[in-house]
Amino acid sequence: MKIKMQDYVIDIDYGVHVLNRLHSRFDGLDINYLDYIFECIFADNSVADYLINEVKVGEDIVVIDEDSGISFAANVGLDSIYVKTLYNAYEGNLLIGEMQKVLRYAKNRGLQIEIFEKKRRKAYA
Repeated sequence: MKIKMQDYVIDIDYGVHVLNRLHSRFDGLDINYLDYIFECIFADNSVADYLINEVKVGEDIVVIDEDSGISFAANVGLDSIYVKTLYNAYEGNLLIGEMQKVLRYAKNRGLQIEIFEKKRRKAYA
């Protein structure tokens, strides 16, 4: 699937495992709806601006769509975005790596960016 992010045409790609996750984690959800979600998120100007200017090529990001509950890990390439896996945000099983960028998106609130850090307990000697 190709979308336009600002002046660039970007290819959104995902494998069969993403489709399997879609059917197992979102009962009855259509693949066309998933494509629609990707298009809405990545075509948004604030998301496109952040991905083009702030994310390095080859870097992994986590995107949480707060409207639909669809969350996914993706790898940002030069002219493509590869969706690696899909999660249901309402199930609470989303795995995020240390210092990974998390993009929270909602149509009414726009984009919020977080960098995930584990909370560490104070060490006592």
